[in-house]
Amino acid sequence: EGPFLSTADEPHTLQANITARCNLACAHCHVGSSPARTEPMGRDVLEALLKVARDHAMQTIDITGGAPEMHPHFEWFLREAAAAVPHVMVRSNLVILAEEPYVHLLDLYAELGVEVVGSLPNVFAAQADLQRGHRTYDRTLAVLRQLNERGYGRDGRHRLDLVFNPQES
Repeated sequence: EGPFLSTADEPHTLQANITARCNLACAHCHVGSSPARTEPMGRDVLEALLKVARDHAMQTIDITGGAPEMHPHFEWFLREAAAAVPHVMVRSNLVILAEEPYVHLLDLYAELGVEVVGSLPNVFAAQADLQRGHRTYDRTLAVLRQLNERGYGRDGRHRLDLVFNPQES
């Protein structure tokens, strides 16, 4: 009793920040991700995370980064996560999914039923491009359309959430 917050006996979600490497170098990035960052989580640690998720009957694995898609073992980890738990989320800047060699991940996400949590830094193109770089807004919208074509935001299986990153004043 009292004014204390309590947590569940067992957590249901495991969030894994698997790399600081990113195709973008946004000034507002709270973890300082950029193309220059090179420290991905080791495969042994990814395997340990999967074991924890299985052993504790986790319901969700939430994969983030940088751009988690740039992790050298990302596809393997994504497939293993989808086999280990009922729900997998990937937090993506979306722009990465317009670049080779990552375009095919759109199909993999749809195949596995992965929830995509896409970052849209601003609803206005000029401000979004200031935050992320030239024409990133247009590329983000193009990727959103491609996700829609695969059922995202349109059917019950392919969940798409957008998060907004307000620009500091």
